Amino acid sequence: MKAQKLINLFVGGLLLLLFVAILFTFQVRETEVVIVSTLGQPSTKAYHPGLNLKLPWPIQTVQRFDKRVRVYQTKYDQIADKEGKPMMMMVYAGWRIADPAVFSRKFDNMKNAEDSLREMISSERNAVVGENLFADFVSTDPSKVKFEQVEKEMLSRANRKAGENYGIEIAFLGIQRLGLPESSTQVIFDRMKAERKGVVDKLQAEGESESKRIRTTAETESAKALAAAEAKVIELRGAAEAEAAKSYRTLELNPDLAIFLQKLSTLESSLKERSTLILDERTPPFDLLSPAPKNKK
Repeated sequence: MKAQKLINLFVGGLLLLLFVAILFTFQVRETEVVIVSTLGQPSTKAYHPGLNLKLPWPIQTVQRFDKRVRVYQTKYDQIADKEGKPMMMMVYAGWRIADPAVFSRKFDNMKNAEDSLREMISSERNAVVGENLFADFVSTDPSKVKFEQVEKEMLSRANRKAGENYGIEIAFLGIQRLGLPESSTQVIFDRMKAERKGVVDKLQAEGESESKRIRTTAETESAKALAAAEAKVIELRGAAEAEAAKSYRTLELNPDLAIFLQKLSTLESSLKERSTLILDERTPPFDLLSPAPKNKK
């Protein structure tokens, strides 16, 4: 009986300790953040993962929130750019609780927070897009597209407002989908074609101008080359005629030599190719091939 009483006392003591532990302690997981409120007033103290102390309910109560990044997206709806041109856009964002005290005063649960955040981000998205042109999102010139700048501006504005009003940090934000309403698609495509045609016309005009310049330069250089060649021909012809005149004067002084040279030239021209000629050896210029008469003693 005495042993039984000791066991009962021991078990009762353990139960009492367990009950006290439940009343005065609470567990914080790695994936959550907690707010401990004292008589309804949230505390700003940060509680680390593990076992933490608290006063029993109803003096202190514990609220738990998931601190992991949550991802959601806005609706794919119509907005207008700076010129009032319509476009369709969907934005995605990842957010987490940055200030649990502010968050707990504003929201009772994560769904309410996400609904409010969605409206706020949609508003900031519309404001940023309204300060830009449609060509900043869709253009035939990649250097004119400002996707990254627009996304950064959306993130900056939304993060500032979310931190101040909701105790939320937006980890990332971007444009997930971009399109055109069916009513304006053809108009946009026609404008893009017109812009591209303007670029093509400009390039063609530049090409024709360059081609004309090259052709003119070539014609000028050709004319210069022909003129130089003609001048050289005239110079050579003059020199040849002068040399020929000098030779003629020499031959005029010795007619027999002139006749002999003329026969040699004719004979050389006739015998360039292998040929058989049957002629009188006295026929000029072949008379040069006749043996010379022997001197009689």
